[in-house]
Amino acid sequence: SGYRNLLELLSQKNQTVSMIVGGPSSGKTNLSRSLGEKFDGDTIYLPPSIVELCLSSPEFPSFCNKLESKLIILDRLDTLFDSPGRNPSLLLSTIQNLTSGFFKGILDIHFLIILEDSRLIHQIEKHLNVDFILELEDLEPKRATNLAKILGKTTKFTQPTPLSTIIRNKRYEKSMGF
Repeated sequence: SGYRNLLELLSQKNQTVSMIVGGPSSGKTNLSRSLGEKFDGDTIYLPPSIVELCLSSPEFPSFCNKLESKLIILDRLDTLFDSPGRNPSLLLSTIQNLTSGFFKGILDIHFLIILEDSRLIHQIEKHLNVDFILELEDLEPKRATNLAKILGKTTKFTQPTPLSTIIRNKRYEKSMGF
């Protein structure tokens, strides 16, 4: 599956840029949390409100160098493309420098970019060498019903259903690590 392929990529390569793309309630956050939990290293979650500040700081590479392998989750990066006064090209350039520019081979760093707007994939790929893209779609009714059954529910779905709807409706409460 795409999840296993992404987890394998994160464990093998030294520096990667990956994306999880999906609409609202498609399971992006749950998936990124699970990847962060299973990642063999430190996971840093950066919400859109501070991502530019953190990554553009001159101290950020030194901070990252002090940690073991790092997974940097950039949640809802697409909101930066919609905000007036923000320059996403500068941010993408910074990510490029950290993964394949001056710091290539120095920092063991992985970026996981979370997007809702799939139209931004091409724009991001113009600036970054993206190693893996996982696009999430609603599950077909039969697959949604089967997953619900695995989670202990008896719900029968009759239309395509977002992953998070199935997860939220599970009988038991179990955290995915956060």
